[in-house]
Amino acid sequence: MNQTEKRNNMNYEQLVKILSDSLMEIMEAMAFMFVTPAQKGDTLLVDGNYLQSRIEFWGELDGSIQMSMEEALCIELASNILGVEPQDPDCANKAKDALKETVNTVCGRFLTNAVGNEPLFKLSTPTIRSITLEQMKEIYANEHSCLLAVEQHPILIELIINKVHT
Repeated sequence: MNQTEKRNNMNYEQLVKILSDSLMEIMEAMAFMFVTPAQKGDTLLVDGNYLQSRIEFWGELDGSIQMSMEEALCIELASNILGVEPQDPDCANKAKDALKETVNTVCGRFLTNAVGNEPLFKLSTPTIRSITLEQMKEIYANEHSCLLAVEQHPILIELIINKVHT
């Protein structure tokens, strides 16, 4: 089966699995953070300050990826990427950039894992915004999302596919 046939036979559940595997791989390699799938009944979504980064892509697949996590985890992410202690003031300043760079890298890995090395894609510049606990729960409720965790810190990813080009 060639890459096009493989892609055309994938459903959303398989694509979300590829996305979550890509996220786990990138977080471990880039930030030395070990991400695991959340278990049913986990109460990870609690009050807190959440950030969400979004990137869009166009090519054989058109869509977007959104990645959301607690601001405190973004600071830890920046700390690990920069190789400094989380208390370093630079970490708080770079937390949003760390999340944007991570969603960018995850997107690239996801697209390669989903459709192969040959197709070319255009990517948007990642955006970032604050979101509420209620928005996190709404995203988690849809079938295109997946909840993962670093220790007890939630990471919520969502995949939106707008169009498949054949």
